[in-house]
Amino acid sequence: MHLVIDAVGNRFGGGVVILDEFTQLLGSGSGIDQVSVFVGRDTLLNVSKTDHVRFYPVGKFHDNVYGRIDWYFRSLANGARSLGADCILCLNGMGLGFEGIPVYHYVQQALPHSPEALKSYPLAARLKFRLIRKIVFQSLIRSNGIIVQTGWMAKLLSDWLNPNAPILVATPQVRIAGGVSDSSPSETKFFLYVGSDKPHKNLPMLVAGFKLVKVMFPDVELHLTVQRDPKLVGEGVEFLGQIPRPELPDLYGRATALVMPSLIESLGLPLLEAQASGLPVLAADRPYARDVCGDSAIYFDPLSPESIARAVETILIQEDLVGGMSGKGRALYENHQEVSNMSQVVSF
Repeated sequence: MHLVIDAVGNRFGGGVVILDEFTQLLGSGSGIDQVSVFVGRDTLLNVSKTDHVRFYPVGKFHDNVYGRIDWYFRSLANGARSLGADCILCLNGMGLGFEGIPVYHYVQQALPHSPEALKSYPLAARLKFRLIRKIVFQSLIRSNGIIVQTGWMAKLLSDWLNPNAPILVATPQVRIAGGVSDSSPSETKFFLYVGSDKPHKNLPMLVAGFKLVKVMFPDVELHLTVQRDPKLVGEGVEFLGQIPRPELPDLYGRATALVMPSLIESLGLPLLEAQASGLPVLAADRPYARDVCGDSAIYFDPLSPESIARAVETILIQEDLVGGMSGKGRALYENHQEVSNMSQVVSF
């Protein structure tokens, strides 16, 4: 069998992690003889290379809305046919025109389904996401199978599409690059945010909450893995830029806690990475975080700086909570890995 994968939009972060896991699963013994992957040119800088997978770079279509529409409506299907595909896996949840070829869609993007999160974007971006949502719908109703990362995403899509839609929940195996760090916590307490600075990540609200914390705890710091942004500048706020994955374990090992203020995520990969590292988690009280963290996290209202500040201060004041949260987080992480059925994707 020749499997063609569309991973053009999987450029960094969780998207690359998912792509890496799929290419590892599709090695010898999987029953798939040939794997071809369409990727963006910048994806090749971040993804692991394997002998059994051939990568086909595609131009920067994602910089142009019209190019993106053409890719998902026409060029992807034509490219897959030209390679002689027997089956197609769309890692971005979109792709049409595959008549005669079985096609499966992996849905990683939850943002188009969250009116709350979309309010943080300008009008042009909201219109773009509305279009993406329509393309996703047309793609999924024609799909031979849909793959998601969490139970809440499965429910969201089944309610949207059809209660009987063929949906498989496959939580990715989280492999901390270089292994879990043995670094000791930093003498200076700092709270860590790992992710991008896209509007739905809700960083201005996080910084606003942190300013309230500084009144009682002037020495505590907030470290963000984003480039310096004048709108986020504040006392004690450090801009780390994008951190290479091999360096993340050291950060997790030295931080006081991970803070996840996002309004929406399909999974929230840093949540799993923090659990694996034994790092306490403070998270937005939203379904994605509840699904991953259960009762191992402290939750806050992501639209309230006061609520964010109270969560941070809880960790600083009640230090005895840290050990219990770390233990619960590690136990949940180990459970995620035991029940992770990414390998079932191949048979699905």
